[in-house]
Amino acid sequence: MIQQKQQFNKLKDFLKSKHSSHSNIEINLSYNQIGAKAAQELSFGLEKCINLSILTLDLYNNQISAQGAQYLANAITKYNNLTTFTCNLQYNSVGNQGISALVNGLSKCPHLQNLTLNLQKNSISEEGALELGFGLSNCPNLQNLSINLTSNRIDALSSQNLVSELKICSKLQTLTLYLTDNQIGPNGITKLSSYLEKCTNLQNLTLYLSQTLIGDIGTQWLGYYLYKCNNIQVLNFSLANNQIGNEGVLVLSQGLARCNNLQNLSLNLKRNKIDEQGAQNLGYGLAYCTNIQNLMLQLEQNSISDEGTSGLVISLANCINLVSLMLYLQGNKIDNTGASSIGYSLANCAKLSILKLYLEENRINRQGIQELSSSLANYINLSILELYLTSNKIYSVDVEIFLCSLSKSKTIKVLTIYLEYDLLGIHRFQDIYNQNKQMLRSKFLKTKRLTKLILQ
Repeated sequence: MIQQKQQFNKLKDFLKSKHSSHSNIEINLSYNQIGAKAAQELSFGLEKCINLSILTLDLYNNQISAQGAQYLANAITKYNNLTTFTCNLQYNSVGNQGISALVNGLSKCPHLQNLTLNLQKNSISEEGALELGFGLSNCPNLQNLSINLTSNRIDALSSQNLVSELKICSKLQTLTLYLTDNQIGPNGITKLSSYLEKCTNLQNLTLYLSQTLIGDIGTQWLGYYLYKCNNIQVLNFSLANNQIGNEGVLVLSQGLARCNNLQNLSLNLKRNKIDEQGAQNLGYGLAYCTNIQNLMLQLEQNSISDEGTSGLVISLANCINLVSLMLYLQGNKIDNTGASSIGYSLANCAKLSILKLYLEENRINRQGIQELSSSLANYINLSILELYLTSNKIYSVDVEIFLCSLSKSKTIKVLTIYLEYDLLGIHRFQDIYNQNKQMLRSKFLKTKRLTKLILQ
C-alpha cells in the first residue's frame, strides 16, 4: 500500500500539524538559516511522529552544527517503524561529532532499509568517516544506501574506514558513494575495492570519484574489483580529472568484460590522458558486455583520434542488446574517418532506439557528416536522435546535405541537431534551416513519424 506523502515548506506549519497521523513526510527547510535553536524545535516536532515509516528532510545550506545534528538524532531514535530516511545536510557545519550522533541515532532504527545522506561540504574527515562506517554496520537490514561526501576531508584512510564495516550489511543491493573532490588517491581505492568485494549481493553500484587523484593504479584496482562482480546489473563510475591513461583503462575494461549480467553502464572518463590505444582498450572490454541495454560513455577532452574512435565503436557493435547510447567525444581529434566509422559500426546494434552523439570541437567536415547521416538514416529501430556538432568544419551548405540524408529515415520520430552558424552569417543559415525544416516535416509527417524537430 502506497502511503500518502505530506509536505511541509515551513517549520511552523509542521509544528502545528497532527504529528501522530504522519507516516510519510517531507520537510523542505533549505536556505532558512536554521541553527541549533530551530533544529531543536524541529526535533521536538519529529519526536512526536511516532508512526513514521518514511522521512525526508531537506536542510540544504543552513547553519546546522554538531549540536543541531544531535537534536535530529534524538528524534530519530524514536522511530521503530522507520524504513526510509533521506536527509540533505549539504553546506552545513555538521562535522565529525555531528555525523557520529546522527548515525548513532539511525542505528536505533531496526527496520531501516533505505538511507540517503547528503553530507557534501561538512568538514568531515577520518574520524567522521570511521563513525559513519561503524554506525552503518549497526543497520543490518539496509538494502539501498547513498552517501554524499563530496568536498570534505576524506583521504585514503577515511575511505577505508567508511566502507570497512559495510560487509556486515549483507542485504545491501544498491550502493552510491559520492567522494568527488577528496584526497583519496590510489591507496584509498585499493582499500575501497577490497572491502566492496565483500558486499556480495550488490546489484547496483555508483561511485563518484572524479578529481580524487586515483590515477592509473587506482583505476586498475577498480578493474580488479569488477572481476568478481557477477551480480552487478547497474554500474556508474565517474572518474573524470584523474590523470588516467591507457594502462588504467585497459584493466578497467578487462574488469567490465567479466560483468556478465551488466545491463546499464555509465562511465565518465572525461579530462584524462586517454588516446587511441586507450579508446580501443575500452572497446575491448565493452565488446563482451553483450547484455548491456543502456550505455553512457563520457570521453570528452581526451586525445582520441579516428583510430581510437573506430576501434571503440567497432567493438560496441557487439553489444547486440543495446537500446540507448550516449557517446560524449567532444574536444578530441576526430576527423571524417571517425565520424563515418561511428555511423556504419553502430548500425549493427539492431535494437538501438535512442542515440545521442556529442561530437563538438573536433575536425569533422562535409564528408564526415554526409557519411554519418547516410548511415544513421538506415538504422532500423532508431526513434530518437540527437547530434551535437558545433565547432567543427561544417557550413550552411553542408547542413542541407546532412538534413536531406536524414530525411530518408523511416523510423526517426524526434530529431535534435546542434550546429553553428557558418561564415555567411545567421540569415543564410536561417533560410536553409527553414527550407529543410519544411522539407523534413513534409517527408516525415506523411507517414506520421516525426513528432519533434530541433535545429540550433
